[in-house]
Amino acid sequence: MLLDVLDFPQLYTKPSAESLLDTLSLLTSAPPSWESNHTEASVENEPTTAQVNPEGVTRYLTSIVSSSLKWIEDDEVKEQIWNQASLRLSERSGRTAMGALSRKFRIPAPGGTFELNIHEPALTGDHLGLKTWAASYLLAKRLHTFEIVQAGKDTPQVLELGSGTGLVGLAMAALGADVVLTDLPSIYQNLAHNAHTNSEVVRQNGGSTRTGVLDWNKPSSCVLPPEGATTVDTGGKTLTGKFPLILAADSLYSPEHPRMLVNTIDNWLSEDNDARVIVEFPYRDAYLPEIAGFREEMARIDLQTLDEGEEKGYDDWVQTMGDDSGDDRALLWSSRVLVIVHGDGISPATSANAMNGTIGNGQQTVELRIKQSVKFYCTSRLVPGAKASGFPRVSNSREIAPPATQFLSRVTPSSSINPSFVLQAPRKVVYEDRPIPELPSPYDVIVKPQWTGICGSDVHYWVEGRIGHFVVESPMVLGHESAGIIHSVGDKVKTLKVGDRVAMEPGVPCRRCIRCKEGKYNLCPDMAFAATPPYDGTLARYYTLPEDYCFKLPEGMSLEEGALIEPTAVAVHITRQAAVKPGDSVVVFGAGPVGLLCCAVAKAYGATKVVTVDINEERLQFALGYAATTSFKSARVSAEENAKTMIKECELGPGADIIIDASGAEPCIQTAIHALRMGGTYVQGGMGKPDINFPIMAMCTKELNVKGSFRYGSGDYQTAVDLVATKRISVKELITGKVKFEDAESAFKDVKAGKGIKILIEGPEA
Repeated sequence: MLLDVLDFPQLYTKPSAESLLDTLSLLTSAPPSWESNHTEASVENEPTTAQVNPEGVTRYLTSIVSSSLKWIEDDEVKEQIWNQASLRLSERSGRTAMGALSRKFRIPAPGGTFELNIHEPALTGDHLGLKTWAASYLLAKRLHTFEIVQAGKDTPQVLELGSGTGLVGLAMAALGADVVLTDLPSIYQNLAHNAHTNSEVVRQNGGSTRTGVLDWNKPSSCVLPPEGATTVDTGGKTLTGKFPLILAADSLYSPEHPRMLVNTIDNWLSEDNDARVIVEFPYRDAYLPEIAGFREEMARIDLQTLDEGEEKGYDDWVQTMGDDSGDDRALLWSSRVLVIVHGDGISPATSANAMNGTIGNGQQTVELRIKQSVKFYCTSRLVPGAKASGFPRVSNSREIAPPATQFLSRVTPSSSINPSFVLQAPRKVVYEDRPIPELPSPYDVIVKPQWTGICGSDVHYWVEGRIGHFVVESPMVLGHESAGIIHSVGDKVKTLKVGDRVAMEPGVPCRRCIRCKEGKYNLCPDMAFAATPPYDGTLARYYTLPEDYCFKLPEGMSLEEGALIEPTAVAVHITRQAAVKPGDSVVVFGAGPVGLLCCAVAKAYGATKVVTVDINEERLQFALGYAATTSFKSARVSAEENAKTMIKECELGPGADIIIDASGAEPCIQTAIHALRMGGTYVQGGMGKPDINFPIMAMCTKELNVKGSFRYGSGDYQTAVDLVATKRISVKELITGKVKFEDAESAFKDVKAGKGIKILIEGPEA
């Protein structure tokens, strides 16, 4: 039975202390686990919770905390009620708001599983090591696949850096290794406590642990307090020697950390030929530069990446309280794992990517059903004459990295974190590795563009470096006709989730000016439009947009079609400006992508005669097969003569009801004015020369409605999606070419040369 907040004792009824305490006990929420079935990590003494509709619960608890509870005479009981209500609020406010807790983690081993009891104190200050992070959990579950502990061989000596709560190091020890777990002085007390708590399970499995203090600012000094000590003020021994295996998980949180961590690894990693370092990093957008920095630091000490893999999943603190389905969880995590080996005869028996395919010794792997996205790297220290042998291949893995002397030495789309196609100067484009964008607000999303069409404006910027008063004064990422996949979402986003396929409206207005408030946001003077100086475009791996500027693509619509929603929205706006209605005769000058789409939209709006005009016979024939009902090829004669001929040949009677220019060519504009009927409507959709000779007398005497059209406005994008989704218009036929991200410049050259209708550029490979 699902309880509602109105089922609880209401304060206005002055309920008894006992009923309030019972209700607060009922509302206890246990911390979630990483597994939706709660079998892999459980909470010690987990209370039984009722199914409660979460709506209104926070307000109810807040009302108790803020109430004087005057009808309850016992002050100690009132304090107990207030404390319990505060605890219930903290349980609903995420991990950082909660008090101390203990969780049990079931860790796989070659002969079965074992349980580790991990205590997490209340999180205070910046002590992130007091929480068990998903990266540690995943690495702990995967350790047995490396076959580090082998029967008949010496017990492995392992050092863990940045141990935090100790889950990884304790899991390694419980697999039979001798492990030294280390962290900062502020983390040590809880780390030592967890080592002591789990000492019996470690001993039963043939392992051992020691705990120490190691500050990466002083990488050569590690102090081991006496056994049983829970503070660092009791002296201790200095750790000596080096280790053939070093572990670290979730250890990069600032720009200084890559250098500090690698210096510490370099200090403690032994020179044995089979020495290894296993490191796992959460693939959070904010810390991708730190991961790149770590790779560079590895290259500095001659470490080489050999391989990587991926698995996807979820954080443990995003499940909605009271719902075990997990369907409403946001995909938050992705981790990179590096296995560093150096010496002759590199032979890792098994891979960190032992989730797909087979392990190196031929054993079939067991799939780890962990909802967590993980990147794997295998790296080695280069030794003259040594060959790097890769791990078994895994789904979505990349090619083996080049030698360390070339490691990240060139920016290429395949090796960059956020590869971007950048215009540096007219006709000069390069690939740059740009920073990962951050979410500007909780209402924004990060999209990974999958397909991008080339617009005439993109080509104009590429050739001229400017369009009118929009001048490229600094390097700018090109592209704005895109569709992609949601990569991450802000806290306030409600209509989109990770993995949604969307068409991307690339212009974001200020939302505050008079034009925006009138509903004409396309005329906003502070519009931030992709690939319009000074704003970067969408030809990159990541791009940020507000939630309401991403439009879900319905089932059956491809991402390639989604990339054509942008020019379709342009055509929708033009035809709206023209007020096309059933029975109208419409002439469209220019049979390029926008002109063709104007023909299609006008026809969908009920125009009975749609005339396409161009000087290219091939394009005219395409337009007739696509959406136009008749065609006219302009001749090299006066505008008035061309207009008379077109009216006669196309049977336009007194003239066309509506004419749209999608060419920007002066002769077309002049011909259009003469070809309109009295009181007809002319819409300028194509960009051309800033100033032209315009037949103003004909415009006045015919009392024409002359309008401009700029980009798209409110409702145009959704209308474009709907028109394509309902098959009232089709855009597939317009796609005449596709190229890889690496070949973007060649696509620009083809568009400039007039080849094809619409060429799409694929997004960077993941």
